[in-house]
Amino acid sequence: VDDGKVAFRNPNAHLSNALGCEALLLTSDDKALFLRRSSKVATHSGLYNGPSGHPEPKNIGVPAEGSEAIKFFQTAKEEELPTEDAIRNELFESVTSEIVAETNIAAENLSEPLLMACMTDSRRK
Repeated sequence: VDDGKVAFRNPNAHLSNALGCEALLLTSDDKALFLRRSSKVATHSGLYNGPSGHPEPKNIGVPAEGSEAIKFFQTAKEEELPTEDAIRNELFESVTSEIVAETNIAAENLSEPLLMACMTDSRRK
C-alpha cells in the first residue's frame, strides 16, 4: 500500500483489484457466521466479514497472471475463449468454494446461494 502511494500516489496501485466474492452464511438456526480477517492482509485487517475470496480465472482456462492474461485475450481464437456460461458458473461456484475452504463446511451441507450482488469497498478495492 505504501509503495503504491509513493510510486503512483495511489495506495491501491500494487493491489490486484480482483473481482471478489463474499458470503453471508446463515446457519439452520438463523445465526450469521463471520470470520476475523488476519492482521497480515493489506486491507481491513482485524475486521470481521463473511467467507470471501475471488473467482479463479484458471478454472475457466484463463491465465491468472496479468501479462499472461492480456496475451491470452489478445491471441486467443473465439473458440478458445471461456463461454458466458463458464464465466457465470465460476462466479457462483467461487462463493461456495470460499465457504468450504474457509469454514470446512462440506459443500453438500450448503444450500444454493440466494442472492448475488457486486460491490466495491470504501477504498474501491
